[in-house]
Amino acid sequence: MIRSRSARAEAWVIALRTSSHSLTRELVSNQNEFEDESEMAHKKGQGSSRNGRDSNPQMLGIKLFGGQTAKPGSIICRQKGTKWRPGKNVGLGRDWTIFSLIDGQVAFDQEGRRINVLPPAVAGTAGKN
Repeated sequence: MIRSRSARAEAWVIALRTSSHSLTRELVSNQNEFEDESEMAHKKGQGSSRNGRDSNPQMLGIKLFGGQTAKPGSIICRQKGTKWRPGKNVGLGRDWTIFSLIDGQVAFDQEGRRINVLPPAVAGTAGKN
């Protein structure tokens, strides 16, 4: 229904005369009307994960300790860098792996920082001292 100009002006005057409390109540009820008309999302948003990755273990460290027997080619130590240095009868791989070149017994010297493999004859006499 379309009101005339004078009817609209009269409605404004009546609205202005009412208390501020009723005006506030009217504004709140109008806001609720808009909230009811809002729409929900049609698609679920893609979540993101920041902790979803893990690295494989490197398996570093000493594999044969002092006094244990080593065969040619057996890995004595796996490391990154030269934490342990190669001594007699051992080789150093491209990835700093220390491996035995002969049959013998593993021995550490230089405060445990150098790894050697002693032949069985030398290892037998070294253990008797």
